[in-house]
Amino acid sequence: MTNHKGTQTCYFEARVAFCCDRTIFAIERYSLAAPDEYEAERIARDRAVMSPYHDRRIPDFAIDVDIVLVDEPEPDDDPEAPAVEVVRPVCKACGSDDLACDGVARWDESTQTWFLSSMFDDIICGACDRAGPDIMCWLAVDAHPLTLGSHVILAPLPGTDAANLDGKSGVIQQFN
Repeated sequence: MTNHKGTQTCYFEARVAFCCDRTIFAIERYSLAAPDEYEAERIARDRAVMSPYHDRRIPDFAIDVDIVLVDEPEPDDDPEAPAVEVVRPVCKACGSDDLACDGVARWDESTQTWFLSSMFDDIICGACDRAGPDIMCWLAVDAHPLTLGSHVILAPLPGTDAANLDGKSGVIQQFN
């Protein structure tokens, strides 16, 4: 396809990875039309800024963009939403997801409810009592919750010295 300026329009798939401490916590995919891969990357980065995962308050936040040239897509009456991983914040020190953040809530008279208008930077871990703006990282949540008897592959928690567990497998026998 050629646009009105005479340049060729190409089709790309963009994979945008959102990272915390060089660990991917979310991925979005976009289908793009652009004259070249550089413009496709620029468009993908612009879209990523609008994502709910794009949050500069996340410690060591970064995005990584991969662009792949694809064939012209077929017309689609019902386009799918971008594929997104479900994530959760956990404490870097103890791995707990019992985290809290202070914020400001304001009353909305028209809906008769409180709404969160802003959050403060400090995060507090209810399990180990650590606090600060950089105590958490984001982890992908498995689509299938863990239950007794689930097979798992072990990995050390961030900030621990449990490298001897890394990559070993086992079966969940109890929850603490």
